[in-house]
Amino acid sequence: MGQGGFRLDWLPANGDMITFQSDGYGGTFEQPAPGDTTVDGQNVLARWTRPLGEGSDLTVQTYWDRTYRASQPTFTESLNTYDIDLQHRFALGQRQSVVWGGGYRLMADQVRSGTTLLITPPDRNLQLFSGFVQDEIQFIPDRLHVTLGAKFEHNDFSGFEVQPSGRIAWTPDTRQTLWAAISRAVRTPSRVDRGLVFSRGPPYLIAGGRNFESEKLDAYELDIGCGLGKSFIVAGEFFIINMTTSAALERTHSRSKTETAPRKQVSNFQPIIRRRAGGGCAGDTPSSPSTRI
Repeated sequence: MGQGGFRLDWLPANGDMITFQSDGYGGTFEQPAPGDTTVDGQNVLARWTRPLGEGSDLTVQTYWDRTYRASQPTFTESLNTYDIDLQHRFALGQRQSVVWGGGYRLMADQVRSGTTLLITPPDRNLQLFSGFVQDEIQFIPDRLHVTLGAKFEHNDFSGFEVQPSGRIAWTPDTRQTLWAAISRAVRTPSRVDRGLVFSRGPPYLIAGGRNFESEKLDAYELDIGCGLGKSFIVAGEFFIINMTTSAALERTHSRSKTETAPRKQVSNFQPIIRRRAGGGCAGDTPSSPSTRI
């Protein structure tokens, strides 16, 4: 497989920073029968950053990305992604630094499947709207920092999603650090989750769940780091992860009617990708000599 690209950076006299870059790749991967897999792709990115004052700047970025993958005769996909993002950073008083921004993404996906592995519908345009805000506060300079933030998204599958987070870092001296965080992560449904079908017709061996919703994870973390001399750092970590919803492959009961007389119900069982109640886990990392906090 071959790959190539370039990058251009321009620094005008007014302090702006402008970047333009592009890459491309293509090749073939050898696979067992029925045949090899061919891939190629291209991307173009442009980014402009303007300083607005001390501790403040504005960044606008846009890019286009194309990927193509062909595994004949079972699967071929062409995906074009168009994206634009804006980010603004500024100081709020003497002890706060705020960053906010938003973006829009359009994904034009075209899939050509074989007779057994299908993605339905074969062509679909997906839109993603996003925004975020983060506030870093120095309650005690060089000692106590608190960071609060949230990410907001709207997608075509599950609608509106919120991912809040909060972090606190306490450094009583140059040798000790206590860090804690609470955050939520969300994995939104994909085309495979909703539209994958394996088999020619019902009853499907595997079928995407039309009611598949986002997987959500709540994470609680606590880190402690302590320096021992000049060469060693002892670090310990404790975490709790609670998955409120998760994906699973389950067998469901479906019914289909026959057209022969007398009409009767024929029961079929098929695995289906669907959302289920979540679980959780907890753990800790034992303290050991390390060079990382």
